[in-house]
Amino acid sequence: MMPPEQAVFAAILLSIAGSLLTLVAARFKTLAGWLAFAFTTASAVLIFYAVQRVLASGPSPHFATFLRVVHFHVDGLSALFLLLAAVIAVLAALYSVAYMRHYRDYGLTRYCPNFLLLLAGIYGLLSASDMMAADNPSSLRPDPIRPYAGKLPRRLQIPAADGTRVRRNHDRNRHPGRAGPSYGFS
Repeated sequence: MMPPEQAVFAAILLSIAGSLLTLVAARFKTLAGWLAFAFTTASAVLIFYAVQRVLASGPSPHFATFLRVVHFHVDGLSALFLLLAAVIAVLAALYSVAYMRHYRDYGLTRYCPNFLLLLAGIYGLLSASDMMAADNPSSLRPDPIRPYAGKLPRRLQIPAADGTRVRRNHDRNRHPGRAGPSYGFS
């Protein structure tokens, strides 16, 4: 079973390959249009698979990595947007085959490859994680044990055993002789 991130990455590569193939077949306008539709539909099938996997079993704990720079991660929200983009892309590709027949003067040689490159870019944009933290994908997820570690002022943190700083049990309203914190009422 392919993880959702790899399915999206395969859809991106399929769209780029389709862009190159429609560029070669651009002299035959109808063939180029149907090739663009076929590659759009094939990439949409991969996107539907990824969306189904994410919505059925939750997001994957793994990232798909491209050249150690871009990490792909598909969660519930990005899955819905990927689904929306795939449905609109298939409908637009189908409509553009008949639409471009009426306009023979316009360059279908540029339209089909650019459409598929745009589709690959949209898929990549919707599934890319933070590119600034590309060296460490685990830095993209919050720490479930200490979610506020390192985010408090330094005076409210004390060093932990592993060298990080954790929150100090600090209460300014504590009265002398009282065991617990005071909340302002007696």
